[in-house]
Amino acid sequence: MIEAAAGDSVRHSWSVREGAEENPSPEPREVAVDWPGLERAFESSAADWRCYLDLRSGEAYMVPVGSSQDGAGGLTEDELDDAFDDGHLLLVEPADSQDEYGWMRDFAATVADRPLRDRLEAALDGRGAFRAFTDALAARPDVLDRWQAFRREQLHAVMGIWLEQNAVVPTVPAPAGMRPPGAE
Repeated sequence: MIEAAAGDSVRHSWSVREGAEENPSPEPREVAVDWPGLERAFESSAADWRCYLDLRSGEAYMVPVGSSQDGAGGLTEDELDDAFDDGHLLLVEPADSQDEYGWMRDFAATVADRPLRDRLEAALDGRGAFRAFTDALAARPDVLDRWQAFRREQLHAVMGIWLEQNAVVPTVPAPAGMRPPGAE
């Protein structure tokens, strides 16, 4: 249902993972979202980091996993645990690599230049698909720019859905090109 509302090219494997915790507080929470920080959190793919959105400040934190040192914003692991337990932090799961792979497939299908489209599709069929895809675009800066805009649009759609699922109502405008939660 949410996937249909977002469009065919947006995939959400992160939103239907087994064991995913549901928002314990369905009441909408107004938050001054730090959009660039939240975008970085959704782009993060490092397994040794966890990302959180602080519902009090709107900041997105990247915290090293298993570190007892100061984490995000000078918070210790115990302080992070307390804030999470108190409902002040939301775990941000980055967009899944399968999602991004689907975005690349969807984008490749939009490329009008048949030889380039064939190279992009071939790049996606082997090992190192992400690098091969980017390499195939390197010779065409105009298409690379289109890919980056397409990817950003997909990422922003995922962010908007995540905010809706977690009853977060941003109190600051979304960046240009980002569809805020609830927008038609």
